[in-house]
Amino acid sequence: MEDIIHKIDYVSLDDITKIRRFYNFVVDDAFSAGPYSSEHLKNGMSGCWDRPLRLENNDNPLLPVIDKLHKEFGDFKIHTASVRYMAYPFGPHSDIRDTKWLQEYRKNYNGGYTFLIPLAWKKNYQPGTAFFSSPPDDNDPLYAECSEWLPEHHEKSKIERNFGVKKLIKWQQPGDLVAWKNFQWHCSLSPEGYVYDPKKWVKEFISIETYYPKI
Repeated sequence: MEDIIHKIDYVSLDDITKIRRFYNFVVDDAFSAGPYSSEHLKNGMSGCWDRPLRLENNDNPLLPVIDKLHKEFGDFKIHTASVRYMAYPFGPHSDIRDTKWLQEYRKNYNGGYTFLIPLAWKKNYQPGTAFFSSPPDDNDPLYAECSEWLPEHHEKSKIERNFGVKKLIKWQQPGDLVAWKNFQWHCSLSPEGYVYDPKKWVKEFISIETYYPKI
């Protein structure tokens, strides 16, 4: 299976409406703290509010989507999952916590996939996901050459020189599926000139990180 996958209309718009309605009416104050300061990005902020998926609820309309993912991607286990409300874009990251964590992970699990399913975004905002090669592959455009779509770094930051742009995926509509094999370098798209607000989200999506247990 491919390392990076983008499927349009993976979840119907009717089902997306049901999913959003479910989370809008779930009595749940378990939101994470929200965006935080970032020393690398020019915006000075990064991050989102997260809330649990509540897959233990039998009437959760996301459950058939999870079943569909299992049929297509196999018998994965969910490691972390949430509904995310992004206020500021994330810079390039790989989801590896630290070396000790990765060593323990390799003892017990084979690689998995991370799944994103867009639910909604603000008008005049182009959401998406970028994937990187590090160090840059010879044929990949450099981070600086795609600056109109990527988070802008502080002038003193040189982190972008380490990344070539493997793929830019612009989300087409709610219900798309963006999937990638774990631990690839990636980040949020950030359209040039867009003004973010620390109290408002610009895109809402399901995020599910999975793994395959070793037999």
